[in-house]
Amino acid sequence: MLSSYVTDEHNEWMSDVVVLAEDGSILKGEYDGYGRVGEHEYNYCEPEAYHKACWELEGKPTEFKEASVSARDQGYFFGPDVHSFSEPKNLEDLRQIKIAGDMAQQQCCDSWKMAHLDYLLSIAHKALHGEDVEENTKTIDEYIAQREKKEKEQEELRKQREENAL
Repeated sequence: MLSSYVTDEHNEWMSDVVVLAEDGSILKGEYDGYGRVGEHEYNYCEPEAYHKACWELEGKPTEFKEASVSARDQGYFFGPDVHSFSEPKNLEDLRQIKIAGDMAQQQCCDSWKMAHLDYLLSIAHKALHGEDVEENTKTIDEYIAQREKKEKEQEELRKQREENAL
């Protein structure tokens, strides 16, 4: 999903999204880059998220299966042309976009810098929502280790998805 604030004529379709929550909620609308779809927040969960065009090509699923893999280059932190995909028109287009997206993620930013940024952004998000950030006792090293473990798990999911697509 891309924030509508960073899209261009090639990828503006990527901000029109469908989010399935584990509790059965379905949100549809424009993604703002800060955990909101339309007027609704989904920060309360780890959703299964789709670009609307992809969701339609995949048969418009309505049941939550598993949380989507988070992109390492979330928000505004990606280079030019990284997400420059035309809207998919068929399942082959969709398969090619998934493969290209997975490759782009693998080549993304330095893992440590991204983990550090994720950590700082998570603290800022908590503070903005009135949460006590003092109780967050994770050190940056613990966070990086956790992030690296999650990246390995996500890489396995990507490989499985690529194998299933073939």
